[in-house]
Amino acid sequence: MARYTLAASLLLPLLARASRSLDELTDSWQALPVSIPTPLSDMSVAVLPGDAGKRVVLTGGCDSPDGNQFMEYDGEEFFACTSISSKAYAFAPKVPNTTFQAWTGEFEELPDMPRERCRHASVVVDGNLCLFGGRDAVDEMVSEVDCYDPSAGEWTTPATLPAEYTTSDLTAFARGTDVYLVAGYDKNYTAQVQVTVVDMSDMSSVK
Repeated sequence: MARYTLAASLLLPLLARASRSLDELTDSWQALPVSIPTPLSDMSVAVLPGDAGKRVVLTGGCDSPDGNQFMEYDGEEFFACTSISSKAYAFAPKVPNTTFQAWTGEFEELPDMPRERCRHASVVVDGNLCLFGGRDAVDEMVSEVDCYDPSAGEWTTPATLPAEYTTSDLTAFARGTDVYLVAGYDKNYTAQVQVTVVDMSDMSSVK
């Protein structure tokens, strides 16, 4: 199960089914008339471009109905999630035609990811959505790099990160075909300061 220390858990948002957007006219948030297919936290979100428009893709996360639960073990207090998702959902927003209409959109369930994971990073590189790092349901690090090709509608696993470069709770971004993995936690929840660059120019030989 993925864990949070008691102090860190104070920063976690409450689980919510309602999607929200920023209304630029009123500079305020509003709930959209659409819901995520299942309540989630600790997922990763990326914007995937396409011929039909951009889609917001949610991958993995904690899908336990109880969210992150308070637990005590071996003298430690922490919050943990007992169910990790392998689902991926794409949200296609629909822009209103007038200022009197609300934003809306539709969720589409994509093919399941090759494995469950939460607290990971997702990056779009060369048209593919790639997932890095994170943790599984037993709090082990996920080293496999899983990529979704929207044109084929399939997931592949082009690479596995070495243990010393695998983190959770990281930030990631792409510059060209290079993916930068920034900081995060190691297996023992020690904060890292490293920046790892992954060359994704050749999906058959990631380095």
